[in-house]
Amino acid sequence: MEDYIAKMTMTELDNIILPTMADKKTWYSFKSPNLKLCHDTILCGPVRSIINKYIYEEFGKEHPIEDGENKYQWKKKARTWFYSLDEKSQLRQDIEQKAQEETQSLTNEHVGYNRFSSRTLNIFAGYFMDELNSLI
Repeated sequence: MEDYIAKMTMTELDNIILPTMADKKTWYSFKSPNLKLCHDTILCGPVRSIINKYIYEEFGKEHPIEDGENKYQWKKKARTWFYSLDEKSQLRQDIEQKAQEETQSLTNEHVGYNRFSSRTLNIFAGYFMDELNSLI
């Protein structure tokens, strides 16, 4: 755990952490005055409450909640319906697109939002997994 905290602290101070070739538990860092790392939040998907809102809206068109029906059970059915749709179906893509756009508009206004290419995110994910495996 101390190793993880040290790495996170050094990363916040714009150090790049790299593994050595000796074994998984050794590493080194370097820093340059010309290098500033990105410290913003990486948000890669819509907020769950936002996507759920669109799921309930779309599901409610065909299956309105009936009097006396348990609202929790109805919402559960709606989410099950949505996640059972084929990922390439137009309806699912439309719902995800609406939720993504609303999430981006919220984060642009309030939090700050950086967009990264899939390649950059895959590199980051690979590095994160390597780091996680070295901790285990």
